[in-house]
Amino acid sequence: MNSIFLDTLSGIKTKNPPLWMMRQAGRYLPEYRAVRKQAGSFLNLCYNPKLAMEVTLQPIRRFKFDAAILFSDILVVPHAMGIDVSFVESEGPKLQKLPYKTILSQRPITSFLSPVYEAVSLIRENLPKDTALIGFSGAPWTLMTYIAAGGGKDNQIAALNWLHNDISSFQTNLDILSEAVIEHCSAQIEAGANVIQLFDSWAHVLKGEDLTVCSIKPMQKIVAGIKAKYPNIPVIIFPRGISQENLAAFYEIGADAISINQDIDFKTVNAQKPKKLILQGNLDNNLLINSENLETVVNDILQDNDNVPFIFNLGHGILPHTPIENVEKFVKLVRRNV
Repeated sequence: MNSIFLDTLSGIKTKNPPLWMMRQAGRYLPEYRAVRKQAGSFLNLCYNPKLAMEVTLQPIRRFKFDAAILFSDILVVPHAMGIDVSFVESEGPKLQKLPYKTILSQRPITSFLSPVYEAVSLIRENLPKDTALIGFSGAPWTLMTYIAAGGGKDNQIAALNWLHNDISSFQTNLDILSEAVIEHCSAQIEAGANVIQLFDSWAHVLKGEDLTVCSIKPMQKIVAGIKAKYPNIPVIIFPRGISQENLAAFYEIGADAISINQDIDFKTVNAQKPKKLILQGNLDNNLLINSENLETVVNDILQDNDNVPFIFNLGHGILPHTPIENVEKFVKLVRRNV
C-alpha cells in the first residue's frame, strides 16, 4: 500500500507529514449533521454500516486526509459486553452503573459488533488506495471509568474509588476489558483496518502506581496481543492529557506511535524518546476556532519535527463549532510543500 501515513509509522521521513484529525468525521461538517439526523440516534449511526461508511468518508472527500478513522465509539465494547449504553443529546453517554465487586461478562463481542466490522470493510473498499484506515478502541482504564461512573463526569472519581476500595475486582475487570479490546481490534484488522489507535481518554487523572497498573500495563498487554497476531499492523496510543513528566512511562508499551496533547514540547520529547517511536499531534484544537495564530503554531510544529518522521494531528478532537474554512487553511499550511 503506497501510503505516506504507513511509511511514517514505519520510520520513513516523508516530504510533508501525513495529516488527519481526531473526530474528523463530526458535527463541524454539514454533511455529517445531515446523515446523523437520518440515522435518528448516535448509536444507530455507529451500527449502520452504510451510514458509518458515509460519514467516515466525508472528511476524506473534503480534505483528502492521509488517514480515515472508522466512525464508531469507544463505548461499543461495554455495550457488546451487556452493559446498557445510550447517548443523551447535550449530556453525553449514559451507562448502566455497576456496583463495586461486579465482574464483567467475558462473553465474545464480535457477533454483537458485526455491523462495525462490516462498516470497516465497506470503508476500506471505498477509500482511495493511498489512504490508510484506522480502527480503534478505548483503553481498559477509560472504559472502566465510564462503567464505574455511569457516564463521563467528575474526573471519573467513581473509578478511582472502586480501584482503591476493591482493587481485586477492578484488576479483574481491567484484564477482561483488555481481552475484549484485543478481540475488537483484531476483528477490525481482519475487516481491513491498517492501523489501530488506543484512546486512554482519562489517563491524565492517574498518578504514580495507579498510572502503571491502570493505564500502562493494560495497554502494554493489548499492544502485545495485537502484535502477536498482526506484527505488521502499527498501533498508536493516545493517553489524553498526560503530562510531559509522565509521558516517558508510555514509551515502553510497545506502540509504534504516541499521540500527544498541545501542552507537550516536541523538541524535548524528540530528544528523549526512543528513536523508533513516532510522535503524533499536537495542534491546539482551539486554534481552529480562532485562527489568528494558526500559521505561526503550525510552522513551529513543522520546524520542531523537520528531521524526524511525524504525524500531524490535533492535541484532541476537532470541536463541533469549528469553521470549515479554518480546517481548509490548516490543511494548506501543513501541505505547503505539496
